[in-house]
Formats: sequence, structure tokens, C-alpha cells
Amino acid sequence: MTSQELNGSDDPEFDRRAGLGLDPNLLPSDADAARLLIKVGVRRRDVPFVLGTRPDPERDPDAWRVLDRGYRLLTASMGRPPIGHRGWPAVRDAGVVGAFAYVWAFLTVVPTVRAHHVALGLTDDESWDSLAARSRRRQ
Repeated sequence: MTSQELNGSDDPEFDRRAGLGLDPNLLPSDADAARLLIKVGVRRRDVPFVLGTRPDPERDPDAWRVLDRGYRLLTASMGRPPIGHRGWPAVRDAGVVGAFAYVWAFLTVVPTVRAHHVALGLTDDESWDSLAARSRRRQ
């Protein structure tokens, strides 16, 4: 995905469905992100690198837009089968931070997913197993 595509000029329907404007405070702290990464099976030695890719809306606007879109689409479609979703667009020119924007979208949506799992009656272990399985698909 190019910077132009990240800014939504090629896919207005994606922008409409996603909405824009993620609150930076929704991102987990580094300590919480590290705990979540380890919990879903990321190797401990890789955690510091991932933490170093935390996007900032001012410093990394292209990566932030990807994170924002990913978070909003994940939360908006939770509990429903994906319709017409063919996968996440590749991020080509937003640097290493952009390449990890979907990881941060995943980390940001974990509390919402966990609440959804509770509402479905999943046990704590089932919930974490589900999240770990999703994480393994992205690695």
C-alpha cells in the first residue's frame, strides 16, 4: 500500500466503513503491549523490536492511518463473518512503523475482543487461545 492509498484516496468505501480518528490513548502502554505480545506467543527476544514500532499520529501519519483503519474495521465487524474482505493491504512505503501498524491494531483491539469473548461465554483460556491463533496467522 502506498502513502496515497493509506490516505484513502483510492478507497472511499473503506474510509466510510472504517471512520477515522483513533484516540492515541487506546494503544496499550509498552508494559501492557509486551505482556500481550508474550501472551499470544511472540518470542520475548522480538518484543523490544515490536515496541520500537509504536506509531505516533504526528510522527507517523501514514502508519497511524493504517492502524486507525485496522482498529475500526476490526471492532466494527466483530462477531460477524467477514464479507468481501480479501485481506489487509500491504504497507509498502510507510517504513518499519507502517509495517507493524496491523500489529498495533491487533494489540489495541484486544480488550474489545476479550469483552466480546466474555459475552459469548468463552473461558479465559479459550479467549487467549483464540487470540494466540490469530496472532500466529499474522507472524
